[in-house]
Amino acid sequence: MKIRLTVRCSKKKRKAFKEHYIACASYLLDECKRNREVVPEIYDYKTARILKETDPKLHQLSIEISTLESLQRETIRKYQRLKYNLKED
Repeated sequence: MKIRLTVRCSKKKRKAFKEHYIACASYLLDECKRNREVVPEIYDYKTARILKETDPKLHQLSIEISTLESLQRETIRKYQRLKYNLKED
């Protein structure tokens, strides 16, 4: 499910839509965090960028997720090196 903010409407309505989407995304993130689930991708790149820029909580969570993904990739690389007796580059 992808959500876009490209609806033609007044600035007031567009602001209301953004606030609604931010509230929904925050709720989804909180629920996924509480249930220890992976957050599904529901926004396209442009919409996600807009939401992250307008909500500090979402921005901080995106930084945390990015950091965790990097740590996960590095851990997998180290595990594979150990498992297959590979030398580091």
